[in-house]
Amino acid sequence: MPPFKYHPLADNHIRVLTLLPGERDDPIVCTLDHVSVAEKPIFYALSYEWGNPDFKYRATVQPTGDHIPITSSLWNALRDLRETDESQKLWADAICINQQDYHERSSQVMLMGQIYQSASFVVVYGGPETEYTTPGMKLAEQISNLRDGDDDELRVLLSGTDAGLLSVGLPASDDPAWVGLRSLLHLTWANRAWMVQESMLCSQNIFLVGHEEFEWERLPQIAWLSHLGIFSHLLTHSDEKQFDSTYGHLQRIHPTVSNLYELGNLRESHHYGDRCPLQTLLPIIRSFDCKDPRDKVYCLLGLASNAGQLAIRPDYNAGVEEVYIDVAVRILRNSDNCDLLSTVSSRQSPPRLPSWVPDWSNYGDPLSSLHRYFTINISNYLDRKYCAGGDTISEPEFNADCTELTLNTAFIDRIDYTTKSHLECDDDAKYAQWLDSKSRTLSAQGRYKKGSLAALWRTLAATGPLDDRMDDDTDDDSSDDLRDDLSDDSDYYHGHSIAYFDGWPRDEKFKSWWSIYAPNAPTDMRASGPKIGLKAREFGLELFVFSRTRSFSTTGDGYFCLTPLHTQEGDSIVLIKGGRTPFVVREKGGNYTLVGEAYVHGLMQGEAFDEKNVLELDFKKMTLV
Repeated sequence: MPPFKYHPLADNHIRVLTLLPGERDDPIVCTLDHVSVAEKPIFYALSYEWGNPDFKYRATVQPTGDHIPITSSLWNALRDLRETDESQKLWADAICINQQDYHERSSQVMLMGQIYQSASFVVVYGGPETEYTTPGMKLAEQISNLRDGDDDELRVLLSGTDAGLLSVGLPASDDPAWVGLRSLLHLTWANRAWMVQESMLCSQNIFLVGHEEFEWERLPQIAWLSHLGIFSHLLTHSDEKQFDSTYGHLQRIHPTVSNLYELGNLRESHHYGDRCPLQTLLPIIRSFDCKDPRDKVYCLLGLASNAGQLAIRPDYNAGVEEVYIDVAVRILRNSDNCDLLSTVSSRQSPPRLPSWVPDWSNYGDPLSSLHRYFTINISNYLDRKYCAGGDTISEPEFNADCTELTLNTAFIDRIDYTTKSHLECDDDAKYAQWLDSKSRTLSAQGRYKKGSLAALWRTLAATGPLDDRMDDDTDDDSSDDLRDDLSDDSDYYHGHSIAYFDGWPRDEKFKSWWSIYAPNAPTDMRASGPKIGLKAREFGLELFVFSRTRSFSTTGDGYFCLTPLHTQEGDSIVLIKGGRTPFVVREKGGNYTLVGEAYVHGLMQGEAFDEKNVLELDFKKMTLV
């Protein structure tokens, strides 16, 4: 059979595939029709993983009998979707777009948002069915129903013991149902960047594994629980890190589970009409995969609230570096802030990218799925609302080829010490011991005085506005005092219901964590009630979220900082007009390279602009290369 010859599409037209009926082992036979999007054709859209580009199967197109090569993944999807007695109209990108025609690919990408919005529903195909599929789906439904349970159920979920699981009707940890649930959560479909748009724009999604249908929203719900440390030891592979079953916080999340968690946050935000700009969406999907790195940008154009303002048009003739530089320039020119600079990665892949241009192609970097930015987060509990730059606005200037960026910056201080590596969060007790030792050493330097311990943990947790009762400039934060405070509050912990992220002041969460894990902590604190354990777990998560991919640094004037991993002694801390955080920069031949965003304790809420502040800000032009 000869290969199928695509005919050019008219403007605002797409191809709709009609999948002809047949038995499961019959060849895939279909027709392709050109239709106008404006005519609102009836079809459903298919979201699936392209998988290995083997193209060893064929779809036969009638009436000519010509063929289109398709991958094993698409072949399996079409076999499981096909009915024996009825045709189906659907849209599948690998067949409905001429993938060899760059011009058509570019124009069809501009229509992708409309395609998925106008689809009757979206079928998310996870792959062929296995013996564990049905038990895994049933377990997911059980867990989802427990999310609204009472306090006792929640305590069981947090403990993760077999006896506890069985007491609320869940299977023991060695039950095959957990294998099935892991297989659902770890489907590599969830790594696809295109999946974000495909699964968000249509209100009705059907998750299909083999012939088994499943309520798709349950997967992000379970991913959310995993981020809280619930069931995490049951949702990772056996060769991945485990963690304390009672009070320990999350140590490692499977990459696809992390992606599902982010997708759940995005869907909720989109559902309530809160559309995000491109500069917010790009870092959120950084760890997602694209076969073509340019698609990391193009796959979001149907979602981004400022896509029209940026006027980005897909161009598959442009190189990756050219696309990324162009996007960065457009975002900075159309913003009054420098949030984009906060997303510069610690590892730049294309060597020709300027230091201030984010590299979105770094799929496979294990840190990219773990890293959380200080200013760009969908999840409310991570929202820090910094304003280190006060009410200033950015004034970017570019050279002729847009490889150099000039900004108004003020020098603050130089880094004189850095850990040069990420902080070990895997063991709470060891982390608390390091915290205790480091705070005692640094307190002698004088900037934070007796409040050095509070200043240190606030730095590591990158806390936002000081909404807590603890004042790190005045309070005595010794280990003994903190444990005494917690014991006095024990009745409060026993008398209130348990909730996730319910607005507990951070100092209360720290006290709980410290009383359990601090050096010489009394062993009876572990039995002081579930509230203490929950607060400790939540604080451990906050420490883990921000410090796991950063280094701790100090400056010559004694500032505590949370900085990028590749920060070096001698790097400078600067404020940039329009920047919500301070930044680390490095001198290079009279200009500077951007190292990344930083948390500097005592400068995150615009304190540098306070009349009482001893800093003398002197903004000057600085060129980043």
